This record gives sequence, C-alpha cells and structure tokens, in this order.
Amino acid sequence: MSAPLHRTYRDYSGVKIVGTQRVKLPTTQLHMERAYYVMAQLEAPVYGTVQSYDGAGISGGPPHWVAVYPHQKGKPQGHLWALIHALLTAQIPSSKGFQALLDEHNLQVSSKGKLVSTLSGYVLPGTEVIDLIAPPNGKVPRSGPKWRQAVKWAQAFHLLLDDPAGLEIQKAFTIDWLLRTQYKTESIVYDYNDFDPDGTEADPASLMVATDEVALIHELPLWTDIAMCAYHAFSVNAPGTAVRALRWAQKREPELRSWAFAEHLIWKLGTSSYGNWKVRYRRTRSVMRDSELWPKEMLEQLMPLRLPGSAKGFR
Repeated sequence: MSAPLHRTYRDYSGVKIVGTQRVKLPTTQLHMERAYYVMAQLEAPVYGTVQSYDGAGISGGPPHWVAVYPHQKGKPQGHLWALIHALLTAQIPSSKGFQALLDEHNLQVSSKGKLVSTLSGYVLPGTEVIDLIAPPNGKVPRSGPKWRQAVKWAQAFHLLLDDPAGLEIQKAFTIDWLLRTQYKTESIVYDYNDFDPDGTEADPASLMVATDEVALIHELPLWTDIAMCAYHAFSVNAPGTAVRALRWAQKREPELRSWAFAEHLIWKLGTSSYGNWKVRYRRTRSVMRDSELWPKEMLEQLMPLRLPGSAKGFR
C-alpha cells in the first residue's frame, strides 16, 4: 500500500492513496470492454486509487464514483456505495477488513447501495458521511485524531478497491452501469447495428449488452464502435449532456450504422461547450490512438486533432 498523502482542493482537504492495479487493455473484441478501458483511462486508470479531499466524502472505482454528491440538494449519497455493496457481497478477501470498520461504527451498506445504521436502518445524510470519512466537514487536518480517522477510512476503501479478487467485479459492475444509465436511447444505436458478419464493410467488433436475464450479442461496424466508445468516455462525466449529443446525431443521421452517424456523434461531443469537453475530446482521442485497438487511419479520419467547424466538414 502506498503512503497516504494529504491533499487540498479549493476549500477542502483530505487523503489520497494511489492504487497498484492498472486497468488493462481488453483482450477480447467486446465493444463494452473497449468502452470501459477508454473510460477508465480518463477517470481512474489505476484500481484502488481513492481521494477524500474534494468535498465528496471519498471517491474511487474506475469511474471515480463519489460517496456523496456535494453539489446536489441535500447532499445525497453517491453511487460508490453500490459498488462497495457488490464487493462486500462477493466476500473478496479485503471485504472482511472493510466490514469490520463498518461494524465498529454500527453501519452497513444496504442492498440499495446506501450507508445505513444497523441500529435503526437510518440512511446517513451526506453531511454525516463526509464528517465520518473526511472529518471535519471535508476539511481534514494534516495531523491529529481527525487525520488518523480519515486515513483509516481511506485505507479501507483503498484495500477493497485494490484487491485483485475484485477487479473483474468492478469491471462488470461498471459496464452494467454504463449501459443502464441511458439505456433507452443507447439501445436504439446498438439494436440498429445488427451488423452482418458476412458483410465487407469492416471487421465487426462485438457488443455485449447485459440485461437482467440474458446477455445479447450484437455486431458493430468499427466506426460505430469508435464513436460509441468515445460516447461512453463522455457520458461518464455528464450522462444527460452526452445523451443529448447522441439524440442530436440520431436525428441528423437516422442510418445508425453509417459512417456519417459516427462523424456526427463525435463532432457533437468534441465541440460541446460543456465543462472541459474540448479538452476531454483531445484526451479521449489520445487514449484511443495509444491503445492501438482500432485501425490508425480510420481513427484519424473520425477523430482528427482539430474537428471541423461543422459535422459536414468531415467530407
């Protein structure tokens, strides 16, 4: 385990511990394994890295899920607890230590992915979660009892998320989350792309769509594979904004297996004024190029260093 570091961010401070297990390149041709890899390189390329210095209680996991949504009304608990529940339920070796820390505070992670009191079933509000994990109030001092408390929690999260026995669980859990977040809109793209493996347009990349009862395999043209992998790298940052870009591309190019659809989607994501998405485009492009998962020439055509002034400018 790497040493806990004290870090600050704006008015907050806390602990950072760097993980040891890197997210590896996929060895299959499954579309969502590729999408997962690209997403993780942008968010958290090393399993087990945790941080509690940005006002969200603590964050971890491949998409860097938070324990608390600090900017939402009432500061509700975040999606990190659902991942923690999955790992505890699997009873991987490090889960015993994490569970012991929960027991020490009369807490448990419910099946609904919430941190609750074992005495009353009370769901802890975000402010209490923050004060427990990053005391006091997300402003952890450099030393003393509050620092030691924050380190204890950070180490427990780190060990659980860094455990080799849980890495495939984290990957499967995250892929399922990526597919469910905007499933109704995304499934239109995937269902339209029932690609004929006997066709000559491109070597297909497989897509695994997890549902409650069955895993469905579809086939995608490589250009759609590229565009949707890029899409998931953006959607993890802001699902609503990304799905609006997807709907925009669907409206302008209804043939969803076409090269033009892929161009429209990538252009809309990469030119968005939301947050730092223009920077995210360059980072996504760099990750996808360096991965060598796709033909270089095709990737350069779809994801040029400088996007044209309009989606029509590709041609």
